[in-house]
Amino acid sequence: MWEAMSHQHCCDRWSLATGFEENLDVQGELIVQDSFQVWDPKSLIRKGRDRRLFLFEMCLIFSKEIRDSAGRTKYQFKQKLQTSELGVTEHIEGDPLKLALWAGRTPSSDNKIVLKASSVEVKQEWIKSVREVIQDRMTHLKGALKEPLHLPKAPALSKPRRREVLEDGDSQGEGSSQPDSVSIASQNTVDSDKVRTLPGDHPACSG
Repeated sequence: MWEAMSHQHCCDRWSLATGFEENLDVQGELIVQDSFQVWDPKSLIRKGRDRRLFLFEMCLIFSKEIRDSAGRTKYQFKQKLQTSELGVTEHIEGDPLKLALWAGRTPSSDNKIVLKASSVEVKQEWIKSVREVIQDRMTHLKGALKEPLHLPKAPALSKPRRREVLEDGDSQGEGSSQPDSVSIASQNTVDSDKVRTLPGDHPACSG
């Protein structure tokens, strides 16, 4: 099973991290963390790398777990993905322990990071947690967009005696139209990857 870690415990250990210059407190609550083998498409090395992942409400942090001269565990920061842009591919053909994470509207070979969990239980727990984070972020975004937009009232204008004609032949209107509503479609979860992936098919995280 995945290892639970309290937010404060994580912050205490993360204080020993190198390369992460942001305030961890503003990333929200720690939801889940665990170790994975990771293949990153941006790396030139086609080999899985051991990484420690921390899923917070606002972001997903990739790090490398190391030990200092005193034997204390600390983390070397590698990269961060915003949960507002996060997507998950739940099944990778050829390996029941693999899943993929990606940032953006659609997954592709250029933005899909493949993870291999230590067990099916770990994989399922992460899929569940990532999907819940995606849903929470989308709900928050939709709620923000539903807030009424208060526009200042335009001063009353006297009716022009004639319509001004522009050089291109279009008449200059007296107002502008506004969209009636904004709709959002979330497609950030994908059941499976159609392409078979084998060990070594994906480049790895650098470092």
